Amino acid sequence: MQERQTIVVSEDVLDYLAELSYVLFKNGYFDYFENALQYADGIYDDIFKYIYVAKHIKVPVKHKDFGDFYFVIKANKRTAWHVYFIEKSNKYYITKILNNHLETARFLNI
Repeated sequence: MQERQTIVVSEDVLDYLAELSYVLFKNGYFDYFENALQYADGIYDDIFKYIYVAKHIKVPVKHKDFGDFYFVIKANKRTAWHVYFIEKSNKYYITKILNNHLETARFLNI
């Protein structure tokens, strides 16, 4: 049986998820801050849950600064999270996370 690779999440991704809770609550997507926290925590947990089984998609050359590969976590009917990573020395380095609603992720909707 093959040993699972180690997953390392960048500080940028951790900071983004922490900020996401606040932004979602502030903008009225959740009525309670605790629910917004649970949503962001769920995305974090899903990274560890799906990285081993999700299809790894090669990142287009023009977006190589995001990472080498990404996989998709479907949050609901309208939102998908794209988790970018580099695989090196038997480790997954999570480098960035975007969703299909962000301006910087506009290319994902093509």
